[in-house]
Amino acid sequence: MSRTDGGGTTGYVVDTAELHGLVRRLHNIGADYLAPGCAAEPGRVTDDTALDPEALGRLPGAAELADRHRRAAARMVDLLIEIRAELATTRVELGCTADRFTDTETEVGTLLRAVAAR
Repeated sequence: MSRTDGGGTTGYVVDTAELHGLVRRLHNIGADYLAPGCAAEPGRVTDDTALDPEALGRLPGAAELADRHRRAAARMVDLLIEIRAELATTRVELGCTADRFTDTETEVGTLLRAVAAR
């Protein structure tokens, strides 16, 4: 969004190219984080971060370390699920907003052409 200060008026003017660019970037992020089978898919994160307690051998505190790792990985998956849900919602809302601005741009263009033709 572009900040404008003109003639004593302050407000925000929407730069639709900037808005559409944001939609594209968000779409790309969504492709990385929301696509089935992506590295950020909760099931994959769980599998990729699994720690075999036997891998620690007989180190002192191995069981506690494995348990802490398991809880941290579970929390990471919970946060990832929340982030993915927010990202999906934001992507839909931003797409709708961009569509509304595009429609408004089209309507304004039509009105300006009609006025210019008079």
